[in-house]
Amino acid sequence: MKTKLLKKWRQEAINRIGVFEMSDRTFSVIFDKSIFGEVSHWDEGRHEYGYQVIKSDIETLDEAISVCDSTRRSFILREARKEWNKKYYGSKQRYY
Repeated sequence: MKTKLLKKWRQEAINRIGVFEMSDRTFSVIFDKSIFGEVSHWDEGRHEYGYQVIKSDIETLDEAISVCDSTRRSFILREARKEWNKKYYGSKQRYY
């Protein structure tokens, strides 16, 4: 079960978080906040609806990829914590 959940969260992180090249030759890490989570539909002109710019004005692609990877890891850990709290405590309102 752990492997299936991790695979699901990795795929969701890949679909929601991505690196894009901007018009001024810098890179940005974008997060799709919508229900469906498909960051490849992002357009630089209309990014205010459902998208969040995690970090912008990154000079090199390698740096942008490392920021994207760390953001994806944080996303996966957040999903794991939500799942753990739901199973361990039995209620969304109970935290301890």
